[in-house]
Amino acid sequence: MRAQYDVVVLGAGPAGLATAITMRRETRASVLVVDAGTAARERFGESVTPDLLVPLKQLGLRERFRAGGHAPCPGSASIWGGDRVGYNDYILNPTGPAWRLQRRAFDEMLTRAARESGAELCWATRYLQSLPGEKGHRLLLSDREGKSEVRGSWVVDATGPAARFALHAGARRIVDDRMYGLARYSTICAGSMTMQILLEADEDGWWYAARLPDDRVVVLFASEVETARRLKARGHEGFERLLGATKLIAPILGKLELKGKEYSATPVYSSRLDRPEDAGWLAVGDAAASYDPIVARGITKALEDGVATGRHIAERSDSTGSYSERIAARFRIYAETRAHLYEIERRDGPFWQKRRERSRAMVVRANET
Repeated sequence: MRAQYDVVVLGAGPAGLATAITMRRETRASVLVVDAGTAARERFGESVTPDLLVPLKQLGLRERFRAGGHAPCPGSASIWGGDRVGYNDYILNPTGPAWRLQRRAFDEMLTRAARESGAELCWATRYLQSLPGEKGHRLLLSDREGKSEVRGSWVVDATGPAARFALHAGARRIVDDRMYGLARYSTICAGSMTMQILLEADEDGWWYAARLPDDRVVVLFASEVETARRLKARGHEGFERLLGATKLIAPILGKLELKGKEYSATPVYSSRLDRPEDAGWLAVGDAAASYDPIVARGITKALEDGVATGRHIAERSDSTGSYSERIAARFRIYAETRAHLYEIERRDGPFWQKRRERSRAMVVRANET
């Protein structure tokens, strides 16, 4: 790690890596990417919309992605807004099918591309704080060797909803809604499962299930924090019992022989920064604005942000507000889409009443900015 870089990216998820790749493709600037975690770790997010191929083409990775073993998804089957199963197919979509990712392979593809472009990557390196400096930003980092300082003419915050740098720089996170997601990953030993994404509304939340390209299946339940805490108790006994009562998903999973069940959990935010940019820094991906996974836009949004951020820094010597306007405009579309989805489901339980109320309020606030 050198003492000075043109761009320091905090976070090596899709948004941070897309930023680094774009910067190197556009400018050949010196780029450092640091991440507090390790390269090989499980991340949430497997289902992506057909337009994922657009930012992948801009990154020069579309053909590499197509050869990466990811599975096309023909559409979804859902119980949402009624008692009968409804279908949403991608057959007529001009950009092609949706995709179910081998997520670890997808992240490794981005990591390799960033390294091949000339960006430097440092794992297990945590951002601690920013320090006063005359030019650019001084960053205090910590790794296994101890603390060190690095300077960046630009800083890109890709630290997820925590937005560690942006909040230190004085930005404020506006949280419109907060849920919790419980996920279970397991390996299919025998049996076959539809290639469709499965969605099902429940009194206390909603279910998502999908077969992954590596013969695994993921099941996620999105609900209130208190409900998730109860379902996690006694080895996720409540999670399994509630899953077994689903009308669409349980019968399909019941035809499979599964092993190696692994559980994980994550907060689910609908949130954004009041300002995702300022002098010499920008926030990307979930750091700038985090979305409810019901809209399936997280990974595509992250890549789009990375491309836009890299080009913004390459083309401008200062921050003019155009990037903030782009983030705000896209969040308004997201807020309206999310509100529409939760309005369709007419259950009267507390979970659904709260989602509708908060979704409507989010649309109002988003259109005020």
